[in-house]
Amino acid sequence: MAYVNSLFGLYNEYNTKLAIDEGSGELVFSDKFFELRGIYDMVEFRRTGELMGLYCKSGASCIKVTDVDTGETQENKVKYTFGLKENDTAIPEMDRAIEKLNGMLANLASGSSFNSNGNLSSIALKNLKIINDAFDKYNGFGTVFSVKGKNLHWDSSVANVSASLNELTFYIDYENEWMVMRCTTGECLQGSSSKDSYSMGLANDSGIAPNIELVLQAFNDLRREILTN
Repeated sequence: MAYVNSLFGLYNEYNTKLAIDEGSGELVFSDKFFELRGIYDMVEFRRTGELMGLYCKSGASCIKVTDVDTGETQENKVKYTFGLKENDTAIPEMDRAIEKLNGMLANLASGSSFNSNGNLSSIALKNLKIINDAFDKYNGFGTVFSVKGKNLHWDSSVANVSASLNELTFYIDYENEWMVMRCTTGECLQGSSSKDSYSMGLANDSGIAPNIELVLQAFNDLRREILTN
């Protein structure tokens, strides 16, 4: 979800974001017009032309709608479409975003949980996109980064780890083709068997990711942006 919210921040002009409500078991979609809610296993994302949208699987009107300005409940919808566009054209990442969101909904329906970003600046969102795009391409464990408060979270198929950005430093292990997160002092990692450092591969069959230094810069820029704002 962090990856998709970073795309919304860059390529959607309507303050669009996604969140989850674990208490009600609903996906929450909001923009400057509406808040929409759908139960995890009753909705899915689809592409229609240059737009993507939230759809009821059954074709019935299952999406609850609240007007953002008035707070009034409106008639349920069967779908709601929106854009991820640059120069009026759907961005190439849109199909991947839909795939990730539908995978997330399937996991949520089976009992897994995901973190979502709160309100982040455009600078923070831009750097998260650089990081998540690189890990999407060069890391084989589905690793996605998000920020909640002052904490950096990374969720993958093998671990769900978090740490305060104030206690992390980042560097590249060129020999092993790893991006490394290390605690500046002592142990700071939550959710990892290793408490003082965490390494993640960023490479493909041809070797280390060619943009790994850009990713390192994005981590450092993200850290500075979160800690100073």
